[in-house]
Amino acid sequence: MTNPDGSLAQYDSPADRTRLHLQGSADRVLMVEGVADATVLREVLPHYAIVIAGKREKVLRAAEELLDAGQKRFVAVIDRDFEPVPEGGDWNEVLFPYEGRDLECMLVELGGLARLIRFKGVDAKVTKAGGPDEVVKRCKLAIEPVTRLRSHARVHEWALAFDRVPIEGKVQAETLALKHLPYCMALVAASDTDLAVRDVEQVASDASVDPGPPRGKDVVAVAAVALRKIAGDLPKAACDPGVLCADLHGYSLLLLRESAWLGQLLHRLSAA
Repeated sequence: MTNPDGSLAQYDSPADRTRLHLQGSADRVLMVEGVADATVLREVLPHYAIVIAGKREKVLRAAEELLDAGQKRFVAVIDRDFEPVPEGGDWNEVLFPYEGRDLECMLVELGGLARLIRFKGVDAKVTKAGGPDEVVKRCKLAIEPVTRLRSHARVHEWALAFDRVPIEGKVQAETLALKHLPYCMALVAASDTDLAVRDVEQVASDASVDPGPPRGKDVVAVAAVALRKIAGDLPKAACDPGVLCADLHGYSLLLLRESAWLGQLLHRLSAA
């Protein structure tokens, strides 16, 4: 019996699919959150089976189920996001988070976004803006208020619908600065919350608070604006943040293959 996507119905949970791959194999299995994670990691780890769980919490739930059954021959790669990563005991043996917040954040830090801007941008514009690394720095600086809000929202359980407010629509094209107040107004309007805009804007604007690493897709959203104006002349359709994220994955593969993170993951996967 099969599911509509052709997969075996009796193996429809991530834990079950992981067990299936482990049967008769000496290799460890890799569990990941989404399709993008699997697509990137298959390019650099072609000889390992990869199971897509769907979301971070599903990866953790499947890992816990496998650990409870005494199974440790897997590695679960997860986003750190703005949530704590389980630590201690068996978790340390099977969890392997990305550096930074997520896959895209790690690839940005490895230099993938700078490489993308260098090849997709206009040389004269990129040079005038200070070079690709400077453009990336400005993109990260632009979304510090958003990063600050994401972190604060997790700690204080603010129900803010970040995914409903595209960052690229609230960034000044000429400066790459985030328009704080319009962004906060849109965020509160899109959320099921009683929070006052002034309170949200105050957190976003508090430069004394270190926001920590950014969410990678937020940085890419600002880069989309940069490639239309200060670093390039691409049409808006070619600068969709989703398209640029896929481009980031491709432009970062060589850097990922040479990264210490991948070396450590390979060591973990090959452990007896």
